[in-house]
Amino acid sequence: MRPTFIWAGALAIGLVAGGGTAMATGGSEAINACTNNTTGAVRVTTDACRQGETALSWNQTGPTGPVGPQGPAGADGATGPAGPAGADGAPGADAHVDVFPLVGSVQPESLSASTFEFVGNLVNVDVEAGQRVSVSASASFDSIGFFGDAAARTRLQVDVCYTDTGSPNPMPFTFHPDLIFFGDGPQPLELASGEYQSVSVNRVKAFAAAGTVHVGVCARLMEGGVDGGLVQGIVMAAD
Repeated sequence: MRPTFIWAGALAIGLVAGGGTAMATGGSEAINACTNNTTGAVRVTTDACRQGETALSWNQTGPTGPVGPQGPAGADGATGPAGPAGADGAPGADAHVDVFPLVGSVQPESLSASTFEFVGNLVNVDVEAGQRVSVSASASFDSIGFFGDAAARTRLQVDVCYTDTGSPNPMPFTFHPDLIFFGDGPQPLELASGEYQSVSVNRVKAFAAAGTVHVGVCARLMEGGVDGGLVQGIVMAAD
């Protein structure tokens, strides 16, 4: 004999009454039972209900309800503790700077009216590709003639020049578009007869290719002549 369960009172909401057969209406999770029409006793069964019984069926798990509204945002959490200090980085490479003195006497016979010529001594610099060479110098010139002779004068253009294996003639730093330079072209200098004057030149050039360059102060004689002079300064080559 199959077990019979007697439930007192009304059944829960969701019971479905049928004809004379206990049958599922909620799929595989439905619970099937039969209730006695006279006593109200309920028995769970998978068989057909007997005469005088009414079939009932309900879901063991109710249907999923609608999604509720989104709740308010929670408060910000407390700031976490600071992380550990990172490891020290590797030491950087040392900067490399070469400094050369630039001192020498001006030789009058070296000056030309057609081209720039070196005056004073030259500095030989071995440069790496991309290395910069900077020159800061002062050049002094003594014009020919007697002091106070207003009819005579000397005019010069003064700059910094270099030569290399591909360019044997002195080339002013300021004549080339790939240069970084201070000043606006060669520095003009005009002297009265017998006068002694100085002019300063400051130039920087970045050399694209590695090699040896010869650097020094250069001048072009535009008018008159000089008796001599002096060049002094420094040449620096830096990475």
